Amino acid sequence: MNPIKIAILGFGKIAEDQHVPSIRDNGRFELVATSSRSGEGVAQKFTDWRELIRSVEGLEAVAITTPPGPRFDIARECIAAGLHCLLEKPPTTGLAQIADLECLAQAKGVSLFTTWHAQHHSTVDAAAKALAGKRIKSMAIHWHEDVHKWHPGQQWIWEPRRLWRL
Repeated sequence: MNPIKIAILGFGKIAEDQHVPSIRDNGRFELVATSSRSGEGVAQKFTDWRELIRSVEGLEAVAITTPPGPRFDIARECIAAGLHCLLEKPPTTGLAQIADLECLAQAKGVSLFTTWHAQHHSTVDAAAKALAGKRIKSMAIHWHEDVHKWHPGQQWIWEPRRLWRL
């Protein structure tokens, strides 16, 4: 079986440190292209992700690792192009957007996968069971990730966001 040809859209530190090694270490995938506004990346390099998805022959899948803001529109176009999509966290800025992408992916017959390094951890199931049947009235998020390590020089992480609709 031939490996799945995949591209990374939004080449930054997380893509370089996490996605590239994971793709390269799995014989089921072949990293064929990357896109970033700066032109940095590996394999075929693009500054325009639209040009990448139009011109890379045999492309089957994309890992969308851009900042969250543009991710929904990028994913919509990739799904419309018949590409399987992996969405870095957070996948979209609200549940309505991810539900829309899910419907589009089902209609197009492509995979849509959202990432989070701990999504299959046993504590996630335990929290879901503890909250089953309950209504969450408020929530506080305490950020413990070193954003200077994982998002060096990136300003989007500090920009105010509108409230995410749940």
